[in-house]
Amino acid sequence: MEKTVVILGGELAPEGRSLLEEAGASVIATPPYIDRQAVIETMKAHRPDAVIVRLLADLLGSEEMQAGGRLRHIAKHGVGTNDIDVKSATALGIPVSMTTGSNGHSVAEHALALIMALVKDLPRQDALIRDGIWDKNQYKGRELRGQRLGLVGFGFIGQTLAKMAGAIGMTVSAFDPHAPDSAFGDEVTDRIVDHRRGDAGVEAEAVGEVRRAVKLAAADVDVAVRGFAERDRTRVEAVDESAEGQEVQRGRARC
Repeated sequence: MEKTVVILGGELAPEGRSLLEEAGASVIATPPYIDRQAVIETMKAHRPDAVIVRLLADLLGSEEMQAGGRLRHIAKHGVGTNDIDVKSATALGIPVSMTTGSNGHSVAEHALALIMALVKDLPRQDALIRDGIWDKNQYKGRELRGQRLGLVGFGFIGQTLAKMAGAIGMTVSAFDPHAPDSAFGDEVTDRIVDHRRGDAGVEAEAVGEVRRAVKLAAADVDVAVRGFAERDRTRVEAVDESAEGQEVQRGRARC
């Protein structure tokens, strides 16, 4: 008997759909971010054996799960189940699964892309070029090689990002009280055993310093996005002249 799979909230990649169809499933996809009523109507119309949850406007709750009368499995296209009422699914005897780790490498790549964008001054340079300004004296980028990357949490994504950073020539400090010793490979220069001091007395950045560094980086992005309004430029220059700004420039407070 043919099984029906409904994809709630947007189409799958062609390769994913092909796998389902080759297994004999009839596959139906809805548009992204459909609301609760649309989900109920879809479930009643197609009576799926399984649903794949992508992008929903509302929580997938008990009524939606029971609307088709045949639902036997809920799969999350991602790693978070915040848009699925897992307690209701459990009460109904419907298992919920997620694709843990499937997008981990992509997330690490994206994190590295954002780091590069900030360190290479790309948001500000992009805004300048769009305004018709080509002035090398205004470039404030620097090399990542030799910089220290601090990772709070060292699961699959953190470990993958650490390898990427090491390939560029960065040093890596990592903190994760739950990660096994085997997770901290050669790409980790310093394993931080608490949030203030690392192994062998190596000083690690305090959490407060990391937060302040993040705020400084966000201020740079804010200036670029807002088109370098004088108010924002003055504010960032004031921060750069502060003690926190000097610490970041000397490389002692990193995020």
